[in-house]
Amino acid sequence: MTIYNAAKTYSTQLKAGEGYLKLNPVIALTITDFILFENTTKLISNFEFTETEEKFVYPNCELKLVFVELPKFKKELNELETLPEKWIYFMNNAPSLEAVPETLGSIEEINTALGIANRANLTLDELNDVDKREMFIQDQIGSVMKGIEIGLQQGIEQGIQQGIEQGIERGKIEGEIGLIMRLLVRRVGDVTPEVQTRIQGLSAEQLDDLGEALLDFRSQEDLIAWLDSAG
Repeated sequence: MTIYNAAKTYSTQLKAGEGYLKLNPVIALTITDFILFENTTKLISNFEFTETEEKFVYPNCELKLVFVELPKFKKELNELETLPEKWIYFMNNAPSLEAVPETLGSIEEINTALGIANRANLTLDELNDVDKREMFIQDQIGSVMKGIEIGLQQGIEQGIQQGIEQGIERGKIEGEIGLIMRLLVRRVGDVTPEVQTRIQGLSAEQLDDLGEALLDFRSQEDLIAWLDSAG
């Protein structure tokens, strides 16, 4: 389901007639209240496409999966240091909080999330009363979790934990590189890792020029010659 949702989000960015260069990379964030990966104690796990035998990462991967397993988080309030830790603590304790602890009070999004929960009157009794109020609870929890996911993803994208970095401008460049790589494979066959590295080092303007020039390529020698001339 996670992969399906990520792929759907990626593909539905485009409207009819729009070009692939408008596609931005997608990070699918999944938060679980159960242990998903028994073979690791890591709280946050990151996945990309890799080659099955040699394990190298697929170049310009535009889909990334991030999993946060809440039961693996054991820190107390006075031990919190990073932004993701504060959000995860909040997620684990939100049902019992009447006010945001001072340690978390400086984060505006957490105050907003708790305000949504209070306005929805999400008490422990309501959460336990699944049979009578299941639809109501799911709707309200969905609203709260949306705000939490946005905040947690902001923290992850700032480089905390695994150093995930993503900006809109860089996303566009990576998307253009991915499209050019696919077109090159169709024109001249598989591209060597060395050549891929050279393409990844091109500027946005050079990538635009390559996108036009590759239509005339008939072999990898044509590609390499163009790269040599581009400096």
